[in-house]
Amino acid sequence: MPLTDCEEMVVELRKIIHLLDLHSRWLNREYALTSPQLVFLKEIGGQEGITIGDLAKRTSLSCATATGIVDRLERRGLVARSRNGRDRRQVQLHLTPTGRETCERRPPILQETFVQGLERLEPAERRRLLDSLRRLTAMMSGLVEDRMPSPAAVAEILANAPEAACAAQDSPAEFLESCRMLLAGASNADSPDAAPGNGGPDGVGIHVARSRTALEARVAVPALARFLHEHLKPYEDPEDAVLEGIEYALSEEPGKGGFVLLAELDGELAGALVMLNTGMRRYVPPNLLLFIAVDAAHRGRGIGARLVRKAQSLVEGDIKLHVEYENPARRLYERLGFSSKYAEMRWAHEPRNG
Repeated sequence: MPLTDCEEMVVELRKIIHLLDLHSRWLNREYALTSPQLVFLKEIGGQEGITIGDLAKRTSLSCATATGIVDRLERRGLVARSRNGRDRRQVQLHLTPTGRETCERRPPILQETFVQGLERLEPAERRRLLDSLRRLTAMMSGLVEDRMPSPAAVAEILANAPEAACAAQDSPAEFLESCRMLLAGASNADSPDAAPGNGGPDGVGIHVARSRTALEARVAVPALARFLHEHLKPYEDPEDAVLEGIEYALSEEPGKGGFVLLAELDGELAGALVMLNTGMRRYVPPNLLLFIAVDAAHRGRGIGARLVRKAQSLVEGDIKLHVEYENPARRLYERLGFSSKYAEMRWAHEPRNG
């Protein structure tokens, strides 16, 4: 049965979204960056000190979406925040030296090559396309606005946002992202090139890093140390000790090494695990699970268990870990096959007087 005109339009929209997905995955594989991240690097590099509010306006994204992208770039060590000297409430964005180097060697942004193709069209044809896109955007914005809270509720949400530099009214409702949500199954699930097994049914992806380079493709080492220190509370180690453990796991020195697992949800770091090689085989297990933490906002979703099971699948030999008796995580480890065969005893080496 042939498709109607309306159905064919939906199919064409799916094709556009699919091509954007392919391009974004290629960028992520080759440069460890997404298209929006590249656009943000270009905009921040072109206007040092730009605010998130202005950045959101320039890229036609919501304040919340822009903040999430900046957070990820900051964790990668590519972007830094600073306070305006005259108005301490205003946060400004700058490229770090690594961010500037990345921006200089970045590939052409899809938007740039797309604009070049549009410029080759006749002016009348461009105007017809623009008119059609505006009508589609208006239709999509209407669908979104019908499901949004009242204007008063939106104003209250924006007023209480951590960075209230965005205007209360955003640009039209992110047309392509709205299409992605409306057209169920039109993104990675439909793609024959989607990477299998990386994301779970709830959207959580587990990534393995065995070197500093591989880790910092997703998160800077100091940022990961801060994450673990914060989300291990109240059983946290000092941040410098956490940093030392991460560096040991990523070391290429003989007798050291291990790996780091990162759990990501919607592009955000939701959990992490650090595994060390002990260099032992008989008296001490060859693997030490040094740190594991899940963002408090995402606990109860099985992310910690998934990280441990992934680690168990990657190691050779037994795993040991240290956990306080009163730590509720002990029950999780017992369910995953860990047992407390020995009582740990320590002698604290302290200087003695006399």
